[in-house]
Amino acid sequence: MPESLEHFEIGRVEDVTIVTFKGSSIVEEELVQEVRGELLRLVDEERPTKMILHFGNVRYFSSPALSMFIALKGKMGKIKGQIKFCAVSPGLSEVFRITRLDQLFEFSDTEQAALDAFE
Repeated sequence: MPESLEHFEIGRVEDVTIVTFKGSSIVEEELVQEVRGELLRLVDEERPTKMILHFGNVRYFSSPALSMFIALKGKMGKIKGQIKFCAVSPGLSEVFRITRLDQLFEFSDTEQAALDAFE
């Protein structure tokens, strides 16, 4: 698997795939579609059973990005995979809370906490 995609850095710790966003915002519709395509392609090609989305660099995203995360969860569910989010800023955490997506996804403050949550 490539260690770097256009919008992500890919890392692994044992059987966990860690996907770190490179950019600070996912706002424009075209960018959302590119990011969505990369994420879904990653799942199709690599079929990870455990994935962490690392939001450490992300400060903003648009409403369409929320549907991208839902689509990713659905695709991971089809392969019996698990997904966790980490390092989500307080502002983005509030967006997930307001939209009630905080009930759909599991969040950890740090990458290590997300890794530990898989055990």
